Amino acid sequence: MAGGTSARRAEIGHQRRAMTRQRLLTAAARVVAERGTAGVTIDDFIKSAGVARGTFYNYFKTRDELVGALWQHIGDAPLRTIRKAHAFDGDPAYRLTTGLRMTILKASADHVWGWLFYRMGLGDLVFRDELRAYPMADIQAGIQSGRFMAIDPEVACDYFLGVSIMAIKAVMVDSRPADYAEQCAFLVLRGLGMESEQARQVSQRSLPALRP
Repeated sequence: MAGGTSARRAEIGHQRRAMTRQRLLTAAARVVAERGTAGVTIDDFIKSAGVARGTFYNYFKTRDELVGALWQHIGDAPLRTIRKAHAFDGDPAYRLTTGLRMTILKASADHVWGWLFYRMGLGDLVFRDELRAYPMADIQAGIQSGRFMAIDPEVACDYFLGVSIMAIKAVMVDSRPADYAEQCAFLVLRGLGMESEQARQVSQRSLPALRP
């Protein structure tokens, strides 16, 4: 009986720690979504979370450690899920633009995540480098296979991310047509050298289901 009680207490303690950590991450997401990462302090995070400074240090040693965890567990997780959904397809053009379309739709449905993506994608070199890794493999594969025109992959990646980040902002602040994500995908493919009819077919293909 005593052993069972001790185990239950440990389980409750673990659950409470997990909830507090998630509370800090959720509060940090709100702060970064509103203000970006530049100039934001630990005090901003603990004020938003409604916790004591000592509580913060029980979970994170520094501000940057929290920001890194925020990206990995809230910012990057949806991108990994989206990537998994279309990774099976053999067409780099479809993989590239499906990721774009699903990311735009995710931002439109979840503005906190959308603003987090937007702010961190613009405001922090580390996260921008991580974001580049998502389209770069498909861009390189598209160029090598002749699906895209022969262009410097870095230039193509800059172009793709520019469209992506501004499209995400657009769906959160303005009204856009129902096929806005498809139009963005079409524009990207045309900019990468794909013929109009091919670009239209790829950009209008059905989206895959998200996989757990």
